[in-house]
Amino acid sequence: MAPKMTFPAGPVRPGRQAFTLVEVILAVAIIGLLSGTFILGLGTWYQREAIDDGARRVESILRVARAEACSQGRRFRMAFDSSREAARVFFWEPRPLAEPGRFIPYYGAWANALPTDLLTFIQCRRTGDSARKLLTYNDADEPVSPDGLPLQSLTFMPDGSCDSAIIEVVAADGLDDRVGRIEINGLTGSISLRMLTPTEQAEQQAIDDEAQEAPL
Repeated sequence: MAPKMTFPAGPVRPGRQAFTLVEVILAVAIIGLLSGTFILGLGTWYQREAIDDGARRVESILRVARAEACSQGRRFRMAFDSSREAARVFFWEPRPLAEPGRFIPYYGAWANALPTDLLTFIQCRRTGDSARKLLTYNDADEPVSPDGLPLQSLTFMPDGSCDSAIIEVVAADGLDDRVGRIEINGLTGSISLRMLTPTEQAEQQAIDDEAQEAPL
């Protein structure tokens, strides 16, 4: 016959006493420290994600501008308005035969989706043949960034080609020191994005300056 199990009549009291005031204060302090570290890490992650997301949105909009030029059979242009401190503006040429060279503002939804709240353009410079060809707009009227770098207009053609260019953007709030670098190959229309540290950006800028000063 199996032995009968018995239970104590009253509650089981642990041998350890309750937490002391010092232990409670220490536990609260540790929890607060861990929470602060988590929140700080979350803020850093958000800052990095903001510029990454903003740069990807610029890359996507440039692709849409190229596709729109092909779809509409018209030239599109991204320009910088010096009167509004380098605000981004898209134009198009609606009547290339009747009024060649006449560009007017384009009000498509995608054209107004540039992340102006997240990014600041510090450079937009045509490269290669695009930097040397005779253009229908005057570079002297184009603004420069606060860093003194050019903010030149870019044109997207109906055949899928466009100006070759380098575009660089930084976080508008200045909390992330990385630079988003977008490179456009005008011949193929390919657009690529890289995120650079300040050191990498300085090294790349030196390479760009050397290439720009090279004899034709």
